[in-house]
Amino acid sequence: MKEKFEKEWLQNELKTKPISKICQETGTSFSVINRLIKIYGIERKPMLKDVLTSEVLYSLFVEQRLTDAQISKSYFCSIETVKKLRAKYNITYESRTDRLPVPSLEYFKRLYIEYGFSRAQMMNLLDYSVVQFNKLLHKYSAKDSEIKTKRPYHAFQKLIDLMLERVSALVLYGQLEVHTLAEVAEMYEVIPKALPNIETFSPEWAEEILKHKSTEQVLREYHIGRAFFNSIKTNLR
Repeated sequence: MKEKFEKEWLQNELKTKPISKICQETGTSFSVINRLIKIYGIERKPMLKDVLTSEVLYSLFVEQRLTDAQISKSYFCSIETVKKLRAKYNITYESRTDRLPVPSLEYFKRLYIEYGFSRAQMMNLLDYSVVQFNKLLHKYSAKDSEIKTKRPYHAFQKLIDLMLERVSALVLYGQLEVHTLAEVAEMYEVIPKALPNIETFSPEWAEEILKHKSTEQVLREYHIGRAFFNSIKTNLR
């Protein structure tokens, strides 16, 4: 039995088995095997989750369209393990669709920076998984420093949430490509109709709307942030 715990034997065992399996077969504790690994200076292979990262799994399953079985065979793990990792990373069969919108850098920046869509709202609008969105964000952050250093912008958070609730993501995506956030919100009656010849959310709009409504009414009916409305009022002529 003693030869079973020599360095060469343990190295060979670790190539094909997890420590738990070696412990079970030899009746040895986890701590004993770990101690021997340190004493012998054996380099352990990386854990599967460190090798099969979200980016790697996304590439294999979505871009290369490999099956769970094919992936499990390549990485010497069970099909169930691959499925669990996909669930953890939110990589589904829906992620494979070829019709997911891919916004241009300009459109992405308008949504993410100018209107202040949160990460969750962007993923909702685009129907992207975390992995898909992070991949696009990384791509555009490398091209535009303003995207890379974005800070939370709360001017339209409530308004955007309401629009995502009332308008299908696909329709909203298309409308926001050609209309402003305010125009689309007015179009679907999420906010009151536009004032004649005045751009909604402009200083002129604030000046006119305050003739008829209190600040609290404006914030409530237009679902905008107080700080944003105050900033508009400071620009009044």
